[in-house]
Amino acid sequence: ETFSPISGRYYSMWYSKGLNGSTTFRGAINQSNSADEVRKLIDKLYEDDGE
Repeated sequence: ETFSPISGRYYSMWYSKGLNGSTTFRGAINQSNSADEVRKLIDKLYEDDGE
């Protein structure tokens, strides 16, 4: 699996601004180690924002 931690994290953090739980999300995404983990964090962020 190819994962670009710098650009992937940067854009994920940028587009999460203003969503519910985005502060926690940005902290967690900076500590993530795999693309799969990032995908799960993104899914959770959007699930939580819809509530």
